[in-house]
Amino acid sequence: MPLLIRNSRLITATDDSVARHGAAAAVTVRSAVACLTALVTLAGCHKDSTGKDSTGPVPLNLTGNFSGPASGVSGGSAFSGTLTFTLAQSGTALTGTWNSPLGPAGSVSGTVNDTTVTFTLTQTTLCASSFGGTATVQNSGTRLSGFYAGSDCIAFVTATFVVDRL
Repeated sequence: MPLLIRNSRLITATDDSVARHGAAAAVTVRSAVACLTALVTLAGCHKDSTGKDSTGPVPLNLTGNFSGPASGVSGGSAFSGTLTFTLAQSGTALTGTWNSPLGPAGSVSGTVNDTTVTFTLTQTTLCASSFGGTATVQNSGTRLSGFYAGSDCIAFVTATFVVDRL
């Protein structure tokens, strides 16, 4: 059944009302409804990591450089400094490097799930160590806020950080 707009109201049109008010108005409304349907459908579509069409929000891409303050405790002693990440994201997989002017540096690997990043920092300088952590993606992917913990060659380490995209 055709639809018409009359006095700013959407009304259904019977065959005789189309004849009285004009078929052009019915065609215009049908075209507008078709365009609106197409826009709503396309807004939720994207390709997933396998190249298949998917629905839902487009995942954030964290590829890039991030840097900011980190602080924590190692063996009972407090520390603070700047933490820098260079990240590459492919689908939900995250890889890259990390370093700190305090000396530690290494690789990072993890996964991105919506706005949560679960990662492992592998320390390759000073001594071989591994730290597990979680970060929250904020500000549309321009900030990561999180923590990590694990043992290095000296003591147990816990730290928090907030890094911003450079």
